[in-house]
This record gives sequence, structure tokens and C-alpha cells, in this order.
Amino acid sequence: MGFATVYAEQSIRIVPVSLNGIAGSALTALQTNTAALGVVANNVSNLNTPGYARRLVNQETLSVGGQLMGVNVASVQRVTNQFLAQEQLAATGTAQQYDTMSGLFSQLNGLLGGPGDNQSLATQMTNLSAAFANASQALEAARRREVKTVEPRVVGEGDEQRIVLPEEIP
Repeated sequence: MGFATVYAEQSIRIVPVSLNGIAGSALTALQTNTAALGVVANNVSNLNTPGYARRLVNQETLSVGGQLMGVNVASVQRVTNQFLAQEQLAATGTAQQYDTMSGLFSQLNGLLGGPGDNQSLATQMTNLSAAFANASQALEAARRREVKTVEPRVVGEGDEQRIVLPEEIP
């Protein structure tokens, strides 16, 4: 049988510790750490699962009659972080908004045509504007041309009267 030294309030007390007690304490520590490692593995495997809350292992000491006998799993606690949950929700909402906008822009592009497409609405509007500009220029050109009107005149008197055009008048 071995001895352990316990210091309490300046007094030294020697407590006998059996080999079975040491082995039992080690065994409960291994069992507790195995359970804790399983919880940690579950946390890691569900890291990217939406809505998953991590788990935390709470340990407690085992004692009988004031003598330590090892450790045990007291509880497995579910831990949520409100900030992270809100940030994840906001990020998901923003991503959905951009996906919706992208879909709408794709539909508009299909209806109105692409920028380099000759059948697009923008190209048709440009062609219509050019046609109006050409018509306006043609109208201005027609207004600039002078149209000479030819009015015949009566020359002479009595029976000698005759009708002449302006270019025939001397």
C-alpha cells in the first residue's frame, strides 16, 4: 500500500492509497475522456450542419468518504451562441437575396436580349432613334432646296398679247 500526502491548513496528513484505488481512478478518467472525445468528434463532424448546437461535457469528481475515486461525466450540455446563429441567418438571407436577384437579371436578359445581341431591346431602340434622325435630316434637306415657281406673264397689247415664261423675258 502506498501513501499520499495531503496538505490542509498547515497540517500534513498522510492518507493510505491502494493500488486498486489508483487503477480505479485511472479507469474512470479514461472512460470520462473517451465520452468527452466522442462528444468533440460529434461537434467536429456536425460543424457545417445548419442549426447544430455544439455540445460540452461537464465532469465531476468521484469521492467516497472524503477519498477521491476518479472522475465521471456529470452532464453533456448543449451550447448555442446567439451571435453566431444570427450571423449565419443573416448570411444565408443575403445569399438568398443575391440568388433571387441573379435569377431576375437572367430573366430580364432573356426578355430584353444581351448587350451584343442584334435583337435586343437596346439595339432596336438605337435603330429606331437612328431612323428618326435620318428622317429629320431628310426633311431639313428638302426644306433647304429652293423650289422656283414659274409664273407666266402676259406681254403686249391688244391682239399682240401673248403669254411668256420668265426666262423668255428680255
